Amino acid sequence: METDTKKLIEDIITEMIETGEKIKVSRVAEKAGVSNALI
Repeated sequence: METDTKKLIEDIITEMIETGEKIKVSRVAEKAGVSNALI
């Protein structure tokens, strides 16, 4: 996985935690614009 993609996913998860949003693989993938398999 490229470093920028990993950072993007980490940032999305951090944001979801901060806002109290439930973390789901499909939701993170959707926000990152990647496939569920990549997560």
